[in-house]
Amino acid sequence: MDDGIGTDGEMGKVVVTVLSAAAQAEWRRILERTNEGRQLYIVHSMVYRILKDETFTFVSNNAIWRNNLASMRQG
Repeated sequence: MDDGIGTDGEMGKVVVTVLSAAAQAEWRRILERTNEGRQLYIVHSMVYRILKDETFTFVSNNAIWRNNLASMRQG
């Protein structure tokens, strides 16, 4: 792909490094927002079940919470 940006020489290496750092920062932000959304979904679904008077056991929900946290940590 020829986009007119040269990666030869010192300035090219700087450009690649800066773009890589920006991409990594954006990826981290995406992961943070995704994990926050997952956590909110879990909390909201637990509250919804409580308000709907469904059977709510802390043991099963804590197990679900632990499994979800483990999967979120894996990314």
